[in-house]
Amino acid sequence: MPYQIKALCLEDLLNSSFFETLSNLRPVSDLSPAQAEEIFKACQAQGIETYVAWEGDNIVGTIRLLFEPKFYHPGRPAAHIEDVATHAQHQGRGVGRALLEHALAVCREKACYKVILDCDDKLIPFYQKFGFKEAGAYLRFDF
Repeated sequence: MPYQIKALCLEDLLNSSFFETLSNLRPVSDLSPAQAEEIFKACQAQGIETYVAWEGDNIVGTIRLLFEPKFYHPGRPAAHIEDVATHAQHQGRGVGRALLEHALAVCREKACYKVILDCDDKLIPFYQKFGFKEAGAYLRFDF
């Protein structure tokens, strides 16, 4: 099924399906509307792009893109894909594929020289279908 992919708008935060979808990745709780708006505006100010997949009146998927201009590639950006989530009731129906294809098209338009994506090991085969390759390990420091 074709999904309509759009940039996340402030009004979309009023649609509970956005947070239901995002909670399928990690629980979103105790977030007030004012906090959600503040986060949205901070992301916009930093150039972070969030896209959502719509089916009818419901958001059924989301993906986030961050761009990092590099000195050693005369300003060409490396892109980071984050927060890829599909609503639990829509998994396996092409939502993730549609979002990832859209995100990669945006990265091509912005002339990114690479796209970085961290994921659970069980998701590696899905992303390899799009040409992603394992490129080492990553480390994390939690506060």
